This record gives sequence, C-alpha cells and structure tokens, in this order.
Amino acid sequence: MLSPVEITIALILIIIISWWWHAHGQREYALKCIKTHCHNLNLTLLDGYVALKKITLQKDVNNKIRLARIYSFEFTVNAEQRYTGYITLYGYYVERIELPPYLINPPNTELVHQDIIKVYPTEKPFVSLDDYRKTKNNHE
Repeated sequence: MLSPVEITIALILIIIISWWWHAHGQREYALKCIKTHCHNLNLTLLDGYVALKKITLQKDVNNKIRLARIYSFEFTVNAEQRYTGYITLYGYYVERIELPPYLINPPNTELVHQDIIKVYPTEKPFVSLDDYRKTKNNHE
C-alpha cells in the first residue's frame, strides 16, 4: 500500500508532466502559427523555432486575467538582417503577433517587374450603344 506522502509525490509528478506536455503542445502550435504568418507576409522564419520568453498573467480582450505565454522568434526579409518578433498565446488562442519595423524592399535589390506602369491606349476604350447596335445588326 502506498503511503499518503508517496501518493502526494506521484500526483505532483503527474501534474508536472501533464503541464509540461501541454506546454510543449502550445509551443508547437505557436510555431505553426508563426510559420503561417511568415509565409503570408513573404518572410523567412529563421532557425525554425520559437523560444519561450516568459509566462505571465495578462488581461485579455474581455478584461479577464489569463495565463499568457510569450514566445520569441527570428525572421528575415532579405537574408541579411535578423529581426525578432513575438507571439502571445492564451492557451491555444493567439492574442497577438508582434513584428518590429522591417524593410519591405531593401535598397540593394533590383526592381524585377518593369511592367508596373500600364500604358493605356489613346483611342476610346468604350463602345457607344449606337456602335454596338450597328455591329450587332451587321452580324445577324
């Protein structure tokens, strides 16, 4: 038979292991969210990881105090400069993703698409109703 001390120790170990397992799942979820966010913004996630920065109590949008996990990650735009961003999770809910200001078009890159400015024809692009009726009657 187990003594009350042994049962207490076993319960504490079970709680610690389950908390660690849950925390690991949240870390993987944060990484997945960051990969998607970086992909949508055409950024490159560096090192493929997120690091737990801190665990704190914060108020959410409903003004309730919740346990928040803040993870940091590094990304780049042009493979020359590293930027550090942060993601805040309440459980499996993303509260915010913070990115510092970064260069969208670095000065050393060349303009790839030269056809940004479209030249419109000088003649009338619209067909008048009378012209349409004439061409319609000619085809019938």
